[in-house]
Amino acid sequence: MTIRELYHFAIAGNYTSLIYLIEWLRYEQGISMDRDAKNIDYIFETYGKDLSHHITAYQRKVEERGRHTDFK
Repeated sequence: MTIRELYHFAIAGNYTSLIYLIEWLRYEQGISMDRDAKNIDYIFETYGKDLSHHITAYQRKVEERGRHTDFK
């Protein structure tokens, strides 16, 4: 499963935290949506406890300016 497919799954299931995580990876970290979704495990290992802070900051940023819509 690619990150793009996981993103569609998250949208369909309204998994808000996962949606913000994937969008943060795409827009803030430049991760390709075509990468294997298993690569997200690496992100958890790399950022550890700080990941929650990054996602919360990204969520506030998005809510202030509106959502990205350039990928599906």
